[in-house]
Amino acid sequence: MENSVLIQNRQPLPGTVCVPSVKEVVCRWGAKCYHDIHYSTTFIPFGSTTPTAIPPGACLQGLPTITNFSIVLDGTTNGCCRVLVSYTIVAILVDINGLPIGVITKVVTSLPLQIPIFDVPNVMCFGPIINNEAFVVEFPRVYSATITTVNGVLTAVFRVEKQFGCFESRNAIVCQLECAPDEPSCTPPMPTPPTSPGCPTFTTPTVCFEFCVDDELTSPYNCDQCPPPQVITDPVI
Repeated sequence: MENSVLIQNRQPLPGTVCVPSVKEVVCRWGAKCYHDIHYSTTFIPFGSTTPTAIPPGACLQGLPTITNFSIVLDGTTNGCCRVLVSYTIVAILVDINGLPIGVITKVVTSLPLQIPIFDVPNVMCFGPIINNEAFVVEFPRVYSATITTVNGVLTAVFRVEKQFGCFESRNAIVCQLECAPDEPSCTPPMPTPPTSPGCPTFTTPTVCFEFCVDDELTSPYNCDQCPPPQVITDPVI
């Protein structure tokens, strides 16, 4: 896709003329931040393949990592793009003496999330959608993890933060600037893509400006709504 996908309508600059042109442009787009809370009550001891309950006194060794990440666009409505997100959380478990004893592997498969999208201002789009894609703004990361008792069972609790975007492109009539006859040359300014409030770079623990929380125990698929409900604080486990 050429750079014209981000062209927006604008008034001619002094010394230029506007020549109407049909270009592929971004007509609707948006991005959203999400917090997801995942749980695991078992781990795989080193040298074994059998899931075992997390023992008393065990802890996590640092923040877990995320692997096998994927995002798939699962259709759009007038207000949202629905995506299916998958990833695997991998954590090292240590015993009461701090010695590694095994690995916790939490697989998250096809988690549905809704990304609100909005019209890009000053763009006159028409015709069918040419391109509709979801993309990663901030790669999923575990920003908080701990071992605690949940419903009377020792449980690893993982909080994952991520931000995704989505856009639709169509044809539009745009103002393509050309030099006036009395001007030797002119260079139109580079178009500026639309912007959306995003997540800052977070530390541990993190506080998002605005996000949707999905808890697989208390509110599963909470963010599979359009628009997703927004909060400014994480729930207490």
